Amino acid sequence: MIITGLNRDNLNVAKFIEACSNAGHLRYAYSVFTHQSFPNTYLHNTMIRALSLVDEPNAHSIAITVYRKFWAFCAKPDTFTFPFVLKIVVRVSDVWFGRQIHGQAVVFGFDLSVHVVTGLIQMYSSCGGLGDARKVFDEMRVRDVNVWNALLAGYGKVGEMDEARGLLEMMPCWIRNAVSWTCVISGYAKSGRASEAIEVFQRMLMENVEPDEVTLLAVLSACADLGKLREAEEVIKSMPFESNATIWGSLLAASNVHHDIDVGERALYQLIKLEPNNSGNYMLLANLYSNLGRWDESRMMRKMMKGIGVKKVAGESSIEVENRVYKFISGDLSHPQVEKIHELLQEMDLQIQSNKV
Repeated sequence: MIITGLNRDNLNVAKFIEACSNAGHLRYAYSVFTHQSFPNTYLHNTMIRALSLVDEPNAHSIAITVYRKFWAFCAKPDTFTFPFVLKIVVRVSDVWFGRQIHGQAVVFGFDLSVHVVTGLIQMYSSCGGLGDARKVFDEMRVRDVNVWNALLAGYGKVGEMDEARGLLEMMPCWIRNAVSWTCVISGYAKSGRASEAIEVFQRMLMENVEPDEVTLLAVLSACADLGKLREAEEVIKSMPFESNATIWGSLLAASNVHHDIDVGERALYQLIKLEPNNSGNYMLLANLYSNLGRWDESRMMRKMMKGIGVKKVAGESSIEVENRVYKFISGDLSHPQVEKIHELLQEMDLQIQSNKV
């Protein structure tokens, strides 16, 4: 690019930065950006967007720096800039900085843009400012479905279900889509109000709105809380799409909790067709047999795993220390400090047994 002079064209550089970012070379992409003499708004937006998609604190702080350098290059943010920056605000959970961005959106005349308003509502909802989110919503004259859904999702996340239900009822019926209903259903399910989740789901079906996988998982959660696994199974079968392993796996897990062996066996049958080598599914049913005292069936399940060559996946966990992730796998002795790790684990075990922890 440098030899041919293509680096003088911000559009070409933006495409190159996007390609580098998609390939995982974000540092190099940022290095290319910093060497541009006069980056325009589009190039700034491309860099901020790339940084906003990465779940790394350093990337978020760099994105904020890129945003603040707009004016140094005589560039101005546009209606696409603010949604990207607001995603960064959500990731760093800095409502004070979010309010600054809101003020700047007002100054530049983008505070009534649907994209910006949706981003503002999501930002305030995620950063504990639902009152501010509602104020932004109320000040919006023309609201599309994304604006409504952003506030519905905000209420659902924090369990403000009376507000969410009221907003759903206020929402014009021709605007409501599957996401709108799912926000409320999921909110009820997570808040332990399973009966109301199922009631809203039934209304959704009556209005001929087709559920999606997220809706179905929320309904399964509600049915499981009520112990209505047979009803959950019927809901799965009635869906207009093929249910995947996540859905059948949720039903199998629920059958384990409620000791419903019949539903568990049927769920495993579906899972074997979808992911025959997933040992976790077989072990769930084997453990259910054991919990019910059906030892012969439990042994048969393990024999079946061995017969078809399904290997039990070793358990694993991970921790993050000083921005580095360490993974621990059952039976693995390859870590250079394995002896110290086991000594510490034994010490912790003794403390737990002596009720000192």
